[in-house]
Amino acid sequence: MDVCEGDNSIDLFTILNGSPDAGGTWSPALSSGSGIFDPTLDVPGIYVYTVSGISPCSGSDSSSVSVSISSAPDVTGAFMTATNPICLNSSNTIEITGANFLSDGLYTLSYQLTGANSYVDSIETSFIDGNSTFTLPVFQLSNAGITTLTITDLFIIGNNCGASVASITPVQFLVETAATPQITSDGSIFCIADNPTISDLTANIIDPTSIVWYDSPSGGNSYPETAMLVNGETYYASTTTINGCDSENRLEVTVSIIDCNPQVIIPDGFSPNGDGINDTFTIKNLAEQYPDFTLEIYNRYGNVLYNGNKNNSNWDGTNKTGSQMPVGVYFYILNFNQDGKDSVQGRVYLSR
Repeated sequence: MDVCEGDNSIDLFTILNGSPDAGGTWSPALSSGSGIFDPTLDVPGIYVYTVSGISPCSGSDSSSVSVSISSAPDVTGAFMTATNPICLNSSNTIEITGANFLSDGLYTLSYQLTGANSYVDSIETSFIDGNSTFTLPVFQLSNAGITTLTITDLFIIGNNCGASVASITPVQFLVETAATPQITSDGSIFCIADNPTISDLTANIIDPTSIVWYDSPSGGNSYPETAMLVNGETYYASTTTINGCDSENRLEVTVSIIDCNPQVIIPDGFSPNGDGINDTFTIKNLAEQYPDFTLEIYNRYGNVLYNGNKNNSNWDGTNKTGSQMPVGVYFYILNFNQDGKDSVQGRVYLSR
């Protein structure tokens, strides 16, 4: 029978084969004065149990138990460290050093993760000169936050005697991720004339510190700050921490590049014939550029046929009573009603 140092006491009588009678004696004598073997007090060896015959029978009978005591691994002085912090979706390298009383060889090591990540596992690891390294895999570290690693057991492979590992101080480490960036409400809209770049897009992030833009929601290639933005293109922003950890979820932004100062275009004719093409006298970009404008349409006699503004900006070729005007030339006065902007007069040809 093999026992470990520090194991609980064992009744050797229960180890004997057959159906031995009680009342016998053990040789050599055990510290208990009976058949109880205490690994902390008794020595390994062969213990013989003898039972004497009862009259009228004479003689005696005996049986023996061989006891060996295995030493538990000694982790005195062992110290554990972890990479801290690590980025989410990364493994962590753990080092145990200073276990100078351990014999070189393979060990079964059991550990527990608590905190942001919870897991229990046993692995094989090699100790050489009191040092060992093992890895916590990515799937065990799937949550951001502080995680505690505790060694719960250490066995020599092939020997069931475990070390007293309470002296190995648990280690904490941070699994880090960066928050997803946030952009201002109109941060994806740019003017053509400004020739916007990635730098301009970054400037519209609410907290633009350490922003990197990519061409895909994960992985992909990063853009330089000087890269020109492309209308309709989708860009993906990630925050990078001081430890080099990126956002788990990138911000998706589709860029719109528009003409912020479009030219007011006044047509020279229109044909209100109901064909759905050019049926009204429409001044392009007028209401957007000059929302306070007024428009007056006159016939050749100077009579006002139509008054327009942003709520009624397109003339359909009728007068104020709704009667259709005949084919011909008509005249307009366009008042922009903006400081420094002069009124415009001109003519428009109505055809049917």
